[in-house]
Amino acid sequence: MRRVLVCALVCLAGFRVTAGWVQRQVLVRSPLASPVRVRGPSTRQAVKEPSPELGRAYSVAGAATIAAWVACAIVALTRHPTLKLPVRHQCLTIAQALAPVPLAAYVFMSLSRSAGKEGWWAMGRSTYRRLNLGVAAVSLWLAAAVIFGPSFSAGYKLYSANFARVISATHFATAIFCLTVWVRVVNPSSPPRALSRLVRGIIGSIWGLMPQTSETGTSSSSGSASQLDDPDSPAGSDGRNEYAVASALFLWFAVMPNLVGFPLATVPTILGKSLSRAASAWTFLAAVVAYVLKDASQRGRIHSGTTFRYLRHGLIASSGAHLLLVAVKLAGIDGGRAALRQFYPGALACPKFALASLLMHALVVFAALTPLAKVAKKASAAVVAVSSDTTVAAAPAAAPAAAPTAAATMSVGQRVSWNGTPGTIRYIGPISLAPGQWIGVELDSGRGQHDGTVMGVRYFTCTSGAGGVFAKPEQLKIEA
Repeated sequence: MRRVLVCALVCLAGFRVTAGWVQRQVLVRSPLASPVRVRGPSTRQAVKEPSPELGRAYSVAGAATIAAWVACAIVALTRHPTLKLPVRHQCLTIAQALAPVPLAAYVFMSLSRSAGKEGWWAMGRSTYRRLNLGVAAVSLWLAAAVIFGPSFSAGYKLYSANFARVISATHFATAIFCLTVWVRVVNPSSPPRALSRLVRGIIGSIWGLMPQTSETGTSSSSGSASQLDDPDSPAGSDGRNEYAVASALFLWFAVMPNLVGFPLATVPTILGKSLSRAASAWTFLAAVVAYVLKDASQRGRIHSGTTFRYLRHGLIASSGAHLLLVAVKLAGIDGGRAALRQFYPGALACPKFALASLLMHALVVFAALTPLAKVAKKASAAVVAVSSDTTVAAAPAAAPAAAPTAAATMSVGQRVSWNGTPGTIRYIGPISLAPGQWIGVELDSGRGQHDGTVMGVRYFTCTSGAGGVFAKPEQLKIEA
């Protein structure tokens, strides 16, 4: 274990954090004006180039983190501080504690692969920023669970002093590494700026747990106005609803064990008093991954690259293993009904919470196993990175497919009305959230759905604030 820690610290500190950054201007072709040169809020722009050192650092951090958790599970669960337990029960409990390992492995694989292939540019994307913060939070929580062991395990002292120092140092190294990457790609001007950005991001993510769609101005083929409640519409069948509910449930069950006492605190992970509160860190990581997949579904990117496939596989493997082990125990492998009452009093005392936690795992497995069918890519606008957070949509490189008849008579700057509200056309073309031709309109009332930016992509600018909407051509009426 000491050798693993030394290798981790050397590798995490040895890569060049400044590699892959250049100063440059970006040429943006706006659909509304002539080409202009735009310089983002930070002129420090990541170049999309491989970074093998960064990828290897993630691999080492992942191996060290997983090894540290496996060691903790084995040490903490091979013996009970007060009871003599059968070997069969100990093996099943250790297996239950190791159920999150596939999810952790796939998360680190995603970070390592993307960093190795696309370097710092990839780490600046919202998906990887969230994963880095999620891993950092998990590592800090696991380190605290080892250092303050008795506070996490109902007064039991599970680890020796030397063991606790090595394990906590491993988790701290991973947390510092991931936070360093996040700070580097976000590039805040000062520590208070980084903290305020982090707080706003967390609050925004909690608010963003609700699934969203850009098709709120249209009705589905079945007549649903929201689209989200129609399983036949893309918004209702791509998994965003399931991932949103699963993410909220994972978040609740990650926080709950640390707010309530035993036996209720043992319900989500079914690990008893020894590791239930420490293992809630992995429940939080599952919440982050479910949120990332919800966001990818909303953006139509669930089939993009290998990252989201890895994350789906991680949820399937970890939640599937958890459900399988619970089914094995209910089948009597752990000693029958008498053993269930003896070994799992917490779950039996809180059956509704136990059932909700199982439904949570079943829901995320269902969502990950049934993604929306992949559709052929259509010609879309090129997107040029302006900063680590914002992109600007450029004009299509090639002529788009034949537009509907209604769109053929429309042009940027033309006056139209949407649902009886007058406005001005600011954008005509494809958008990333839905196929087909869309019209971006700035409403005179200023009471729209956005300011021309959707999911980080700016299609037009509203002078009246959040007065922008996207609509299909047939939803608009040309004013005389």
